[in-house]
Amino acid sequence: MDSKSKYKVGEKVIIDKVFSTDINIQGRMEKLLEPRVALIEEVDFTSLGPCYKVCWVDKSFEPPRIKYWESDIKSKHRIVKD
Repeated sequence: MDSKSKYKVGEKVIIDKVFSTDINIQGRMEKLLEPRVALIEEVDFTSLGPCYKVCWVDKSFEPPRIKYWESDIKSKHRIVKD
């Protein structure tokens, strides 16, 4: 098992899809109209690689019900300065 992760606890990341059961009971990942900024709260290492427990920076969104794989995270959040 690889014990390296691309993202660290406390980092902000961009996520552009969420798990939803709106269309079918089994659920699926659905693309968001607007990407969201999330904070990495926990990193778990599994036989399939690291997965991440996140919370949305904007607390008005419902908390995520799943952990995200690295492939589900779009990128690190970068602050753009004018």
